[in-house]
Amino acid sequence: VRPVGAAFTNDGTLSVGAGAPLVLKQGTKTLGGTVSGAGTLVLGFGTDATLNTASVTVAALSLAGGNGGATLRLGTSLTYAGAFSFANQFDVLQLNGKTLTLSGASNTLIGNQVNGAGTLRVTGTATVGGNISFGTSYGTSTPMTLQNSGTINQTGSISLNGTLLNDAGRTYALLAASDITNTGSGGAIVNNGTFFDKAPGTSTISGAFTNNGKLLIGTGSTLVINQGVKTLGGEITGNGKLVFGGELLKRDTPGF
Repeated sequence: VRPVGAAFTNDGTLSVGAGAPLVLKQGTKTLGGTVSGAGTLVLGFGTDATLNTASVTVAALSLAGGNGGATLRLGTSLTYAGAFSFANQFDVLQLNGKTLTLSGASNTLIGNQVNGAGTLRVTGTATVGGNISFGTSYGTSTPMTLQNSGTINQTGSISLNGTLLNDAGRTYALLAASDITNTGSGGAIVNNGTFFDKAPGTSTISGAFTNNGKLLIGTGSTLVINQGVKTLGGEITGNGKLVFGGELLKRDTPGF
């Protein structure tokens, strides 16, 4: 590990080579210019970093602030093709009205917060869970959009303030029994692709839900949808169970 403390400003090229990660910890970090390399850039304990460049090609970018938290603020919209990850409850991604597009195949969004009236768009593959909160951070609550234009796999519960948009031809899958709950002013799910509950056990969706695509509930799965307005068009299928406010519907054949 190569730590860099105190204030840090990059207006040139920050190149992170393979091997030990480069950790930016404590203080304000302003990242412009180019951020590149085959290594891993870590935003560590107590870091407040602003990303002011779309030229980010470093192989891996991680928020890992531990109990001190790390904050990444977007100063511009960008597409990132590397591995983006965070896994600490005190880490925050502030969208600031911008769009972060994750086009890589190994993105992990577990157990922290995304806020800031923008869009987090997945065109590659991402895993979400660990009670991550979309649309809130400490002391603030701003609706945002989580847009799946690739593949999102949910492995633990999440909370939503804003919109979860699943695009046509794309799959949002529940891989483990988990919940999607309302927070802030409330969440809304709009499914234009395939929303697939393949998790053994019971999962619950709270808030508005609109199905224009395919709602697929696999064998051994029970999906409970409660609270908010539900508009169920498209196709509802699978061998699992769909529950509305305590009433049980068993899906044995395609259609509804």
